[in-house]
Formats: sequence, structure tokens, C-alpha cells
Amino acid sequence: MTVSINTYNNVVNNDFKVANKEDAMDKDAFLQILVTQLRNQDPLDPQDNDAFVAQMTRFSTLEQITNTNDKLEEMYKLILELKGEKNV
Repeated sequence: MTVSINTYNNVVNNDFKVANKEDAMDKDAFLQILVTQLRNQDPLDPQDNDAFVAQMTRFSTLEQITNTNDKLEEMYKLILELKGEKNV
């Protein structure tokens, strides 16, 4: 089974459009797709280096965005605590 870069792009692009966090692809799912793709590629016709670098860049970006979002949520909760509001 080979996953094309276009299929991968569609999965990632659709993931960023998901509003519900539970429905979004997490980084573990992303890594599983990448590892599966690498395991099942044709050794005589391996994936293009540029495509692989693009995938790794997207993964890195996804991870950074996720970490930034987590920190922003923590800051928001702290601000609410300081203002005396709870469970917003």
C-alpha cells in the first residue's frame, strides 16, 4: 500500500479545518500514517526526497501548533483564575 503525497495533503489540509478537537488527527495518528507509508513504499521507486521533507516539515508544524495551542489554553485558564472566574 502506497500513500501518495496528494492523499497525504488532503488528510492534513482537512485536519486543520476540523473545528472539533476530538475529531482532529493527533500527532500519533500522523506518525502512524508516515511510518506505514515508509514501510510500504516500493524499494525500487522510493518516495521523492522533497516530498519526504515536506511531510516532516508539516509534522513539525503540526506539533508546534499543538504545543502553542496548549500553552495558550493554559494562559487563558490562568487569566480566568486571576479574574476570579471558574470553568469557562
